[in-house]
Amino acid sequence: MALLGRMTRRQQAIMAASVISNGMMFATLSSVSVALPEIQREFDVSRSAINWVIAGALLPLASLVLVGGRLGDLFGRRRMFLISVTGFGLASALCGLAPGETLLVAGRVGQGLMIAIGAPLALANVTEAFEEEEKGWAIGVLSAGITLATLSAPLGMALVVQLASWRWLFLPIAPVCALLVLLTWRYMSETRVPQGKSLDLRGLVLLAAGLTMLAVGSEQAGYWGFDWRTFTLVSAGVATLVAFGLAERRAKAPLLRVELLRKRGVTGSVVCLAAMQWAAIGFSVYLMLYAQQVLELEPLAAGLLLLASGLGPPLFSSLAGWLTDRGMAAWLVVGGLAVAALALIFTASGVQRYQDVLLIPLFFVFGTAAAFVYTPSSASTMIAAPEAEEGVVAGLTMQARQIGSVVGITATSAVLVAVEWRMRDALLLGPDAYFSAEQRHALDGLLSDSETGNRLLNSLPPGQRPNVVEAAKEAYVTGLETALLVNAGLLALVAMLGFVLLRPVWRRIEPPALEDLELPLRLRVSELRPPRYRPASQPPSW
Repeated sequence: MALLGRMTRRQQAIMAASVISNGMMFATLSSVSVALPEIQREFDVSRSAINWVIAGALLPLASLVLVGGRLGDLFGRRRMFLISVTGFGLASALCGLAPGETLLVAGRVGQGLMIAIGAPLALANVTEAFEEEEKGWAIGVLSAGITLATLSAPLGMALVVQLASWRWLFLPIAPVCALLVLLTWRYMSETRVPQGKSLDLRGLVLLAAGLTMLAVGSEQAGYWGFDWRTFTLVSAGVATLVAFGLAERRAKAPLLRVELLRKRGVTGSVVCLAAMQWAAIGFSVYLMLYAQQVLELEPLAAGLLLLASGLGPPLFSSLAGWLTDRGMAAWLVVGGLAVAALALIFTASGVQRYQDVLLIPLFFVFGTAAAFVYTPSSASTMIAAPEAEEGVVAGLTMQARQIGSVVGITATSAVLVAVEWRMRDALLLGPDAYFSAEQRHALDGLLSDSETGNRLLNSLPPGQRPNVVEAAKEAYVTGLETALLVNAGLLALVAMLGFVLLRPVWRRIEPPALEDLELPLRLRVSELRPPRYRPASQPPSW
């Protein structure tokens, strides 16, 4: 608190701009899921289309998260930070004013792009503004601000959606960004552009193209089935990512040092981070739809579920870090993944029984388990990497989480939709019968209470309407249950893989015994301990 009072006006302005910008950016990433039912109802779109409100922001972030800091080095941190904040405000305004789903997704893509550029620069700006002995404190303030924003976002956004409109989640961001631009322009100085650095454009294009094809192919698998279109897109995405890896090995300034993945500790941590994020994004997004469309909870009540899942990381990350420093990284990661898998299994059981009260503790348990995966995995990656590569590896862990989010939300959607449609067809039409694409869109609208869904419902005889709605709910619940169990199986497999890959890291960071430390004078520790009492006439023998 004393340091807060000693900050100069310039430091206060830079800290405020960094905390507010990063807080807004990260809060809008996935907490918008609480508004998805309202957006689906207003735009009368399918569940596939509404998924891209989340995936549209995650995809450019996963592709460009390693580029933001380098762009600041090449073109100036102040300039790129101004561009990111301005662009984020404009993209948010587009989201809030969007007349349809296409422009809303376009605005979300713009938000993800600006987050990828601005998030790394906020940290760099804060560390540049403070003296060496104050940098740790400044980074702590920045982290606390981001944590507070992401923790309060679900409830705040749910309250806005319930009392006003989902559009007000985005519209106030534009004037706030305008204020941040003024603060940055007035108080932040430009950095010099270092010489000899370049941007790996070929790697950037290959990574973005590969992730896009993989995400679209995975998401559409639920609608197309596993036919030639799905196979072509997914195969092309995988091949492009392989080409990205090969290109990075020859690049002068690679986005990703591929050779780092040869280290078992790095590979194990990256896989565990991606898998945990895969399960977490599907857990939060599709259970929000379940809470509001099946259980018919108000947005504020659904926001409480997201709040419960977000309490774990701020409460237990410090404990996880303390235990990691004492050689328990492998056990924490494996245990966290196992507990998260069990939470998904129990959640699937509760979902099938429509037990909404059970969801709150399960959300909390899942979020707590995630805290015991994220912190030790990130620390294990840094421990396993050479000291000269720590900055690159830190970016790799962040990118692994974003890639896990993108692939996770699309793959979970594919499983859910495929099972939901098959179940719905069987319940309403019987075996070996299928609805048309137009009829499926109308049935999707039954749960979201959209215009198309209501039109379909009104066309049915009054006696059949409750049965059709119940069939739609049962089909969605079955699809969600299957998706949760599939993700639980994924976490269990990765937990076993992580135990094998992370055990060398666990052994490495086990602290040595004090007696075995090698001292400069080659003396044993026991020889350095003076007796409890020594007469004054006897000088120390050592």
